[in-house]
Amino acid sequence: MNHQFLTDFVFWDSVPNHQQNKDALLPLIMQNLEKTQGKQKDKWMCEVNTEFFDSHESYQKYISLIINCIYPALDNMFKEIPIIQPKVSKVSNIWYNYYQEGHTQEIHSHSSKPTFSGIYVLNADEVNKTVFYSYGASLISYTKQSKQLTEVKEGNIVLFPSNLLHYVLPCEAERITIAFNIDCEFN
Repeated sequence: MNHQFLTDFVFWDSVPNHQQNKDALLPLIMQNLEKTQGKQKDKWMCEVNTEFFDSHESYQKYISLIINCIYPALDNMFKEIPIIQPKVSKVSNIWYNYYQEGHTQEIHSHSSKPTFSGIYVLNADEVNKTVFYSYGASLISYTKQSKQLTEVKEGNIVLFPSNLLHYVLPCEAERITIAFNIDCEFN
């Protein structure tokens, strides 16, 4: 399923085996919360608790688990949205975001270096709080478009162009997402 702006798009899909993924990833994230509390506060203008999954050996099984969710969704996106197929796609960064009640994420993009970015909604007991804001259309006031994708829920993976602006509205409950970037090479 996708929502298309005048110049941008957002695609989402269900993650097979979501409950098993959640059961594996949630304990790791919860045990890291104290270590990462406020880590991004001065860098980002929000309270979200964030940690990047690095290439350390202890993270390899988690990284593999997440990547095995990303590539099938990416394949489905390329089937549904008329974009040139990439020659190579590679997940370049993966991190989690932990939100408590009232936490937000400021408006941002993931730059133009990665081609696509994504969000795996790992844990959420409320309506999706991510809002996308059409980057190209934002320059002309009468074509501004924003969309809160209320259809997106826990167990969904969301893909979008990395330069598409987005933000998170204040959360009403605990919310945990896995975010990532994908670099693509085209012919």
